[in-house]
Amino acid sequence: FPSHDIYTIIQYNYSHNNEYGGILITGGPSSYGGFNEGTLVRHNIFYNNGHHGIRLSGMVTNCRIYNNTSYNDDNTKEPTQPYDEYGNFRMHYHKNWGGWPSNTRYSNNIYYYLNSKKRGVQDLSTSSSPGTVFSHNLIHGTNIGSYPNDAKALRADPLFAQDVTTAGEGLNEMKKFMLRSGSPCIDYGTSITGAATVDFAGNQVPINGIPDLGAFEYNPTSSAQHLS
Repeated sequence: FPSHDIYTIIQYNYSHNNEYGGILITGGPSSYGGFNEGTLVRHNIFYNNGHHGIRLSGMVTNCRIYNNTSYNDDNTKEPTQPYDEYGNFRMHYHKNWGGWPSNTRYSNNIYYYLNSKKRGVQDLSTSSSPGTVFSHNLIHGTNIGSYPNDAKALRADPLFAQDVTTAGEGLNEMKKFMLRSGSPCIDYGTSITGAATVDFAGNQVPINGIPDLGAFEYNPTSSAQHLS
């Protein structure tokens, strides 16, 4: 990634069952002097959040979103308010609010989408949001209507360590999103300057010199990797 200042880091969080999105990064409109420069979103888990997954709105510049794990199935929380635009689920959502987000990079993320109720789509325009780049992301599942332009994309089951359809609270539950042996996400990521050196569970990143995809780095010698 190009060098730039980092002002905000959002990491090691579990965002789940929200009616209106997994995370919002906003700079506000330029007319009010709004800006949001150099935000990192990494090693988070987004689980069954409704309406959209990751949303950027307004004057957001040089945002880096990497090594997150997002999951949606038919238990995705739907908004209770009558949002008339909720015909589809926005996996990635860039919105104009007195200006468009720019120079956003998505890398090494897992997005496993299994929601049969709402079609998963991209709601962003690289022409409106210049500098938007996707690299080494897995987007896979069912009922997916559109994909971002990612020359190094994976389209395969990430092979989580355990069944995540009933993931609950607490770190042990989150460890269900670890990768099992044979996952295509292992050693598939791209190296990122200044990346976090530990994953969601505190394991070293990377293990073999190449980062994995998602919030967890696969560590075959870690007892936490093999849950009972």
